[in-house]
Parts: sequence; structure tokens; C-alpha cells
Amino acid sequence: MAFQSEFADNRKLVDCANKDSDHIGERFAPRGPWVVLIKKALNAWAAKQSPAVRQIPVSDLFGADTGDLVALYKSRQTPPLVNFAGKIDRVVGKKTVAALDGELPRRGGVVPPPPPPPPAPSLTMSALAKRDAATSILWARGAISGLTDTRGFIANPSPLAPIPPRLVAVTLEALETHFHISTLSTSRIPFIDKILEIYVKSLGILVGNTAFFIDDTTSAESANGTPAHVPLASGKVNFTPAFRERSGTTGFGPGCRAAMVLHEPVHIADHPAASNGANHINENAAAYARQPALNQLHNAHSYASFAQQVFFNGNDTRFGIGKPEQ
Repeated sequence: MAFQSEFADNRKLVDCANKDSDHIGERFAPRGPWVVLIKKALNAWAAKQSPAVRQIPVSDLFGADTGDLVALYKSRQTPPLVNFAGKIDRVVGKKTVAALDGELPRRGGVVPPPPPPPPAPSLTMSALAKRDAATSILWARGAISGLTDTRGFIANPSPLAPIPPRLVAVTLEALETHFHISTLSTSRIPFIDKILEIYVKSLGILVGNTAFFIDDTTSAESANGTPAHVPLASGKVNFTPAFRERSGTTGFGPGCRAAMVLHEPVHIADHPAASNGANHINENAAAYARQPALNQLHNAHSYASFAQQVFFNGNDTRFGIGKPEQ
């Protein structure tokens, strides 16, 4: 046969392609420049596999590792390259050397680029939300940590340390920004306890999201383009086709999606108060800053925004549906 690659320049490989007696293996002509070419072809094939197959060092010795790779190569051809007994062996003979020739570029040519991998299947809406929940969980845990330390600082003030630690200072500022704690007429401790209770329940929903996150393509909310919602008393967070990754001017960035994914479980954890329109004021609306603490306590927007401010060390990011690009 006529080789198309640099195999054509090696007399031993030409003989191997034409005579059964000139096969190559661990016990047949195991050392020489022809072995270098065989290994180059095997490694070129190995690099194109998915997942990639381990390549072997290029030398002029046909050792056990070469035999192993030859056997694997022969087993993966269509049809497999078997010997006269119908078995896969570790020897390079007529059929194998002809196939290996095709793994190398034509003489004077270049190695063609491998075909691009097939596109990954797009995630469903709820699957995307489950992925984003990893960020939401970090924010919720940060909020719980800050609230726990702050509660302890308020409940057990130390005359020796009147200045709050950084996390407590950040949490107190965020409590004022998003829960307007200064408008309380009662003790701050029960108020913080209630916020903690809602966060802990919401965190449980985020961690166990498989039982709570579902796809929704048929509801009126879906038809209206609402990306996520909790139907009243359903106990489920519905994600619609509008809940998707940002592309151009549509969809939502990762920070925005993580805020939504933290926001929605609050409607389950604090049902029915969190679904009351008097409480549910967007964090970017002018009325948000005027809400009294007892309304903000039941505002799901407050929980998403507060958690971000604590997590980001005092930076009031307010990622959410009002910042779709973030």
C-alpha cells in the first residue's frame, strides 16, 4: 500500500504494510526509528480522544506501554482491528500500520485542528437556579454569621470593648439600610431573632433546593415574563424561561440571579407575610427607604440585599432584577 504520511519514508513500515512477516511488536523488531513513528501516530490519536487517552514517551523502543496503547487503539477502531484468530493483540501488522498512517498529517501538510466539541446542553431554568444557589447559600450564611455576632454584641455588651468588631459594625449598618432597625419601638433582640429565623429557614430551602425548585412554562407569571415566583401557599419556587443567563440585552447576570434565588425562598419561609404587597417593596424603589422596620421584616427584597451588604463587607451592591446585567 502507499502511505500518505511520513510512514512512507521508512522502509520497515513499508514492509510491515505489505508482508505479514514484517509485523512490529515487543518481540518483533522492537527497536528502531519505525517505533518512533508508530508512537507519534499513537499519541496523535490519543490526544484526539474524549476524554484524552494517556500518551506515551516517544523513543525507539517498543515496550509494554507501547503494546498497551496499540491494543487500546485496535480495540477502538470501527470495526476493531483483530488478528487472524479474531483477537485484539499488541502487534502492529498490515491493518494497524495502515490505520496509524491516517493519524499523522500528509507529508508537507499540517495537522488539521480537531473538530470543535459539541455544544453543552443548555440548563433548564431550575437547574440554572440550583447552580446559582451556591452563591446564594454563601450570602445567606454570611448574613446569619453577622446577625449572630451582632445579637451577642447587643445582648452582652462589654465595657472593655465598646467599639463593635468589623463584622458587627457592617451588620449594624446593613440592618439600618435594609431593615430600618432604628424605627423599632421595641427591643432589637427579638427583631434580630425573627430575621435569623427567616434566614435559617430560607437557607434550608436553598440547601435542599431539589425539593423546592421547579420549572414553570405554563403559568400567567411565565407568560408575563416573570423570571421566578412562588405561587401563594405552594411551597415551591417556580423558575420560568425568563430566568436565563445574560446574553446581549436579555437574561440576567450571575449576581442578579443569585439575588433572585435567595429572595424567592423567603416567600416560603415567611409565608404569608412576605407575599403581602404592603411589605414587598423593591430595593431600588424610593418607598424602600421609607418602610418601617416591621414591614421590612417581611420584605424578601430586604433579605437578598442585606445578605449581600454583609457578605461584601459593607458594600451595598443590591444585585437583583433591577440590575439584570450584574
